[in-house]
Amino acid sequence: MIKKDKRGFTFVEIMIAIAIISILAGIAIKNFVKARENAQRNACIASLRQISGAVQRWAIDTSAESDAPIDKVELAANYLKVWPKEGIVDYACPPDISTVPKCPSNNPTHTI
Repeated sequence: MIKKDKRGFTFVEIMIAIAIISILAGIAIKNFVKARENAQRNACIASLRQISGAVQRWAIDTSAESDAPIDKVELAANYLKVWPKEGIVDYACPPDISTVPKCPSNNPTHTI
C-alpha cells in the first residue's frame, strides 16, 4: 500500500470558512454603520445644546428681550471657545433668543 500524504484544505472547507467570515463581516459592518450614525447624532445634539446654552447665558448677561437679535461673533468670542461645525459646515446662529438652533444637515433626528 502506498500512503499519500495530502496536506491542505478541501474546496468545501475553504468555502465554508469564507461563508462564515462573510456572515461575521456583514454583521460587524452593519453594527459599525449604526454606531457611527448614533455618534454623529449625539455630537450634533451636543453642539445644538452648546449653542442654545450660550444664547441663554448671553440673554441673561445682557438682559435681552426674547425677540432680540443675536450676534454670532459676540457669542463665539465670549460664550464659546469655537463655533461648532458639522463636518465643514458651520451651525447657523439662531435669529433670536426664542428660536431653537437647527442642525445644518436638516436631519429630523438631530433636535434638542
